[in-house]
Amino acid sequence: SRIGTERSSTLMIGDQIPTDIQAGKRAGLCAVLVTTGVPPVNDATLLPADFTISSLKQIPLAP
Repeated sequence: SRIGTERSSTLMIGDQIPTDIQAGKRAGLCAVLVTTGVPPVNDATLLPADFTISSLKQIPLAP
């Protein structure tokens, strides 16, 4: 709410599971992992991303 958006209409997009994705999930956001060459972290204690994509071009622009 500090940036003027609702959680339900906000995505956390990142390429690091331990930092970007975890921050998004802890904030109650939908988290999107972009696999841009960063090796995945296999840690069962980490919250998984809601979606995984290989390019930002896969995210449609909102109207």
